[in-house]
Amino acid sequence: MFKKLFVIIALLVAVLAAAAPASADAALPNQRTDLKVLLLSATGNEPTTGAWETTFRREGVPFDEKVVGLGHSPLTAGSFADTLSGGVPHAKYDAVVIATGGLVIQNDQGQYVSALSNDEWTALRSFEARYGIREVTAFAYPTPEFGLNYPTASGDLSGVVGSLTSAGQLAFPYLNGPVPIDQGAYGYQATPIDPASFKTLVTGPGGSSLLGVLTNPDGRQQMVSTVDSNQYQLHSMLTRHGMLSWATRGVFLGYERNYMTVHVDDVFLSSDHWEPATHSETELNPIRMTAKDVTRAKDWSIRNGFRLDLLINASGSDVRGDQLTKELLRQKAYFGWVNHTYSGEPNDDTDYQHIVDDINQTIAWAQDNKVALDPTELVFDQHSGYNNPNTFPALQATGVKWIGDDASRFPVQRPWGPALSIPRHPSSIFYNVGTKAQMLDEYNYRYLPPSLGGNCENTSTTTCFTQPRTWEQLLDSETKIMMSHVLGNDPGPHYVHQANLAQDGVLMLVMDELLKRYRSYYKPALVQPTLKDDGLLMQKQAQWAAGNGQVTGYVQGGKLTLQSNASSTLPVPITGAAGVGSLYGGSTSGFVTLAAGGSLQYSLQSGVGF
Repeated sequence: MFKKLFVIIALLVAVLAAAAPASADAALPNQRTDLKVLLLSATGNEPTTGAWETTFRREGVPFDEKVVGLGHSPLTAGSFADTLSGGVPHAKYDAVVIATGGLVIQNDQGQYVSALSNDEWTALRSFEARYGIREVTAFAYPTPEFGLNYPTASGDLSGVVGSLTSAGQLAFPYLNGPVPIDQGAYGYQATPIDPASFKTLVTGPGGSSLLGVLTNPDGRQQMVSTVDSNQYQLHSMLTRHGMLSWATRGVFLGYERNYMTVHVDDVFLSSDHWEPATHSETELNPIRMTAKDVTRAKDWSIRNGFRLDLLINASGSDVRGDQLTKELLRQKAYFGWVNHTYSGEPNDDTDYQHIVDDINQTIAWAQDNKVALDPTELVFDQHSGYNNPNTFPALQATGVKWIGDDASRFPVQRPWGPALSIPRHPSSIFYNVGTKAQMLDEYNYRYLPPSLGGNCENTSTTTCFTQPRTWEQLLDSETKIMMSHVLGNDPGPHYVHQANLAQDGVLMLVMDELLKRYRSYYKPALVQPTLKDDGLLMQKQAQWAAGNGQVTGYVQGGKLTLQSNASSTLPVPITGAAGVGSLYGGSTSGFVTLAAGGSLQYSLQSGVGF
């Protein structure tokens, strides 16, 4: 079936290539190019369509998506460009992403045909050539029309590790080199016909090109991937930002960082522990960090250049002569500190004064002990208190502006009276485990069905295991989940508990694997915002997502111009503007503030733009 389908695709692509213009002008004098990407899809359901939709939304990139299936409104030259007042040539898009090569669909007769007519392809190709617009073909069957020989192999490429070429190192300056192809990725192995016109960026077995750039005779440039991908696969997450940057010539409305902050809850308290012998939790022999655990955590932080944020319940420090308290205060400069309330008790039915005192007592403790704690930050025990009518007035009275929330239940930032939430990611590093044996046993108990000794039931959101997991499998799964957040432009912190720094230090075992993998792929350091900074970033992201349709951005004459039609001030993320933001992963990017109805103009960073 696949062979028949892609032979048809090859014939279609040949027809389309013949329909394209033989030559065209380069980008035009005084050309205005709008900072918006066009995503073309045959069905709207292709894995690559979902992957690119996710990329645009994660980074905040304005885009138009056109599903060009049967019966779509025809695309014309006016769909892509027009002429403005004064004869200014106007490109409506700064890049084009095509979900699959040829945009092949089945017609009413069951035949495989191109979703676009020859006239539509000609209009698109003419637009790209005339205005200097780059195209990404997100998944293609290799043919000479894409600058590639027909494939020598096809199928599941899981386990293949691509490598950056010298050209790939320039296109992906943030990557170290290996690009592992994730599980379930279908693809092809094919070599370039002419290395002079087709530059491989990611090379695979036998000199094949998994990703490369074709320069056509008319000057059009296409980035071509021969590996399918969805939004969850590692190779997609590693390369998508670089593909976007290449397609937009390094200047676009959007912003990306790799974030990773870890909150360690319940510091100074103790916790119940999981007993593998009975597969249950017990109050006997509670787990509490020791002074040696503090030293180990501090040494680990220094060695890895990674800050741990301690969420403290100061009531647990009141024990006279407590060695844990003494050591934490002695090493306080090596950690971040966040108010987790004085008592560490849930806040669903407590009175107003108790909440105020619970917040203020830890603030006072921090001041007395010269601990750098921001009084505007707070996390209640078990993320409780939202439905308590006393909570919001207490937050107002104590000056709390930023409050931790549970991302598994409330993944989007929400107001808590005068404060804004910061969704925090839970994990399978359970609050009551200090050893590998405890963590693995509770993990299997939670996810095995009763017939296999567990307590799991299959639901719409939970799939039970069919056999117990090993420690290595648990570690791999947890690392992948955390990595998806890191690579998702997601500033939300992850939270664990003080028991995870005790005994075996299971938190550090998981973090060692995460950092090892991250640093094998990426050059830039992880960004570690505070809780307040997390909240500000999420607030900006949400405001921009809601309002970006009211902002026009364009490049003309080496300048980037922003114009607002909004009725309120908006934060706007920009990549490629000189003097805006900071350098990260080879690009300069940051947020600017655009007043209601206002405009801003910036020079472009050297080496980018149209």
